[in-house]
Amino acid sequence: MVIKNTLYCMVFLIVLVFVYGCDSNNTKEKSSDTSQQEGYFFKDEVSQSFFEFMLQKNKGDIELLMYDKANHNNTLQRGYIKIIAIFPHECTLCLPVLTHINRLSSQITQLQIIVLSEKEIQMKMYQDFLIVSDTFHKLIATNDTFPLFVDYLKRSLNIEIQDFTAPFFLLVDNNNKIVRSYEGPILEEVFEIDIGEIIYNMEKNKQNFKHNKQDSMTIDNKKS
Repeated sequence: MVIKNTLYCMVFLIVLVFVYGCDSNNTKEKSSDTSQQEGYFFKDEVSQSFFEFMLQKNKGDIELLMYDKANHNNTLQRGYIKIIAIFPHECTLCLPVLTHINRLSSQITQLQIIVLSEKEIQMKMYQDFLIVSDTFHKLIATNDTFPLFVDYLKRSLNIEIQDFTAPFFLLVDNNNKIVRSYEGPILEEVFEIDIGEIIYNMEKNKQNFKHNKQDSMTIDNKKS
């Protein structure tokens, strides 16, 4: 009887240690996931609002989030394709490239352009070439965190940035998923091809959804 009770106690202790160990590991995993999600603030020059940028992993994809500090809403609209232009302070090629990219917004209605710069950009000589609209945003990094933000992108996207004084771009699809990154002066035509591919997939998904809906309605009508 004593031996049996001793065995029960040993089994109970082993189960207790196992459960505690699993719970401890889960806690560590959750805390490490939370710690990986970093946020960096940028200020809108027009509205004077602050926005926090961060990346989020979702089913193997990496999504870009842009939270309004005032209401904590993600302000990146789904349905729009985004070009995120990241401009270091000493970049001499950034503005000439921007004028070419900005022209795309007059041709592609679903396109949103967001410029994230290290310092305030003097755009007077280029102002006449820029198309100012609700889909064009210019934001400045706060508290000298721009190099940390670029390093965060590099680590999270597993990319190697060769020149930290060159322009850097992210192409984000209609679901806020980062699909391409580019370094250096990029031709307008390159963006046009990649954006065209996203638009093609958007239309294809719409058609598939429409057909699936029609098939579902047909089956329901047959049942009734």
